[in-house]
Amino acid sequence: MRPALTALKSSSSNRWLARQAQDPFVRSRATGQQGTGAGTQLRARSGFKLSELARKYPLLHGRAVVDLGAAPGGWSQVAAKAIRRQSRRGHGGIPGAVVAVDLLPMEELEGVQVVEGDFFDHSVQEQVRMGLKGFNKDGSADTVLSDMMAAMSGVRVRDVQSSLDLVQAATTFAHVVLRPKKDSYPGGSLVLKFFMHPDLNEFRKTELEPFFTKVATDKPKASRSESSEAYWVCLGYKGRNPETGEPLPSPAPVADVSDEAKAASE
Repeated sequence: MRPALTALKSSSSNRWLARQAQDPFVRSRATGQQGTGAGTQLRARSGFKLSELARKYPLLHGRAVVDLGAAPGGWSQVAAKAIRRQSRRGHGGIPGAVVAVDLLPMEELEGVQVVEGDFFDHSVQEQVRMGLKGFNKDGSADTVLSDMMAAMSGVRVRDVQSSLDLVQAATTFAHVVLRPKKDSYPGGSLVLKFFMHPDLNEFRKTELEPFFTKVATDKPKASRSESSEAYWVCLGYKGRNPETGEPLPSPAPVADVSDEAKAASE
């Protein structure tokens, strides 16, 4: 006998509630625990993921961050706190900010400019760049974060392609706005959510590794173990030649004057 639909829903709801009750990250959202540095309350459980990544990698430096797929604001909240701290320490008190983008409405957050719209729309991307110009005159960003996720269809091939489309769009945008490595500046950072699949390894090799000094794959502890999501953490953006699409060559190191004099005397 087939179980009633209401019984199936009730069973599913009970499993979800039990999982939520046992999840330490859900329990600590309202207490500011788990070392988030995000204040007393996080907008979303996802904020723990970015907080963990930021402790492991030199992310969120500089004054301008773009957060793609931002609603309800967990990542923006963590990033804004880090940017305020950076501004006080290294930018003479000049404020920085996060420009957050999402199709869904998002409540205001201190230090966050919200752009509501479809990121695939070029006019929305232009709004993001205009927002960045309030902090970097050239409209550049120090970090681009993408926690974007397409609605899952349950069809593996389709879901992997949707994931690839999103990381491709975020990477293309990052090439436009990220500050490249120059002099003492280490180069911008890019964080991309993706769903693990062998087909995406080629994207990492051809579209990410040539343009960054380091690309790491990470699955934060706050990411549910049953989920196939992971993150690419890309550090030290090298820049891209707009004509050829190739990575820009790394700047030549500045020669030590004493070394030059020594070489001339030999």
